Amino acid sequence: MLENLYLEGQKEWTVKIDEFPFIIGRGSKCHLILSNSSVSREHAKIFIKKDELFIEDCKSTNGTILNGSALSGKKRFNLADVINICGYDFKLVKQDIVEDRTIIYTEKAPVDDFAQKYNLTARERELLSYLIKGISTKEIAESMFISNGTAKNHILNLLKKTNTHSRLELITAYNNN
Repeated sequence: MLENLYLEGQKEWTVKIDEFPFIIGRGSKCHLILSNSSVSREHAKIFIKKDELFIEDCKSTNGTILNGSALSGKKRFNLADVINICGYDFKLVKQDIVEDRTIIYTEKAPVDDFAQKYNLTARERELLSYLIKGISTKEIAESMFISNGTAKNHILNLLKKTNTHSRLELITAYNNN
């Protein structure tokens, strides 16, 4: 039961659950990074206990929804269950072969390949490397020695240049490169 499990997203992409605990959030150490300021750094985790799958909210700011109800404590996570994290819906599925879906892998394409495709400057490449790690705008500003407002402008310009509309969409495009 615990093999070939995936989180199926609403925008035609699927993420394989291949390590436990499987952490969902916007932090750089998460297995599924949702780059949205409403998502906590470690928002929720999927784990195994006595050969059963469970999901738990990691005391996130905005909570996790399981099958339409707010998740409190640890709950058993079954096939076809739907979780919602800050507007992102995921269904737990088991598949031997994923067809006609985009699979988001944890192994990332080199930044240089993606940067070359979109003719990114060295500074934009640096920004991209922070974004794909799920680094917050404030931390990006500190790392790049710029103001928060300037960091936001740079992020918006990068999204425009790569024809994406959100951090998640940018990361998906990066992973599909």
